[in-house]
Amino acid sequence: MSLPSLADQDDAALVRHVLDGDARAYAGLVARYRDRLGRYALHLLGNRADAEEALQDAFVRAYRSLHRCDNPARFGAWLFQILVNRCRTVGAQRARRERTLVQNEAALN
Repeated sequence: MSLPSLADQDDAALVRHVLDGDARAYAGLVARYRDRLGRYALHLLGNRADAEEALQDAFVRAYRSLHRCDNPARFGAWLFQILVNRCRTVGAQRARRERTLVQNEAALN
C-alpha cells in the first residue's frame, strides 16, 4: 500500500508533516492555496506586482509561524487572515509611495 500523495492529504496532515521537518509538505499547501489567494490579493490590491508581493510574504510568514497555527485543519482560514493583513500593509505602503506632498502651491504650476 502506498502513502497518499501530498495533494491527497488534508491541511492538518500537511501541517503535521511540515512541523515534523518535511519542508516539502509545505509545497502541497502552497499549491492548494496559491491560485485562490492570488486572485483575492489581486482583487484587493488591483496591481499584479503588489498582489504577488503580498502573497509571497504571506506564505513565508505562515511557514515561519506554522507552529502558532492553533487549528491545523483550518490552515486555509489562518493563511487567509495573514494574507489580508499583508494586503493591507502592501496597500498602505503603495499609498505612501504614491502620495506626493507639495508644500508650495506655486510648485504645482
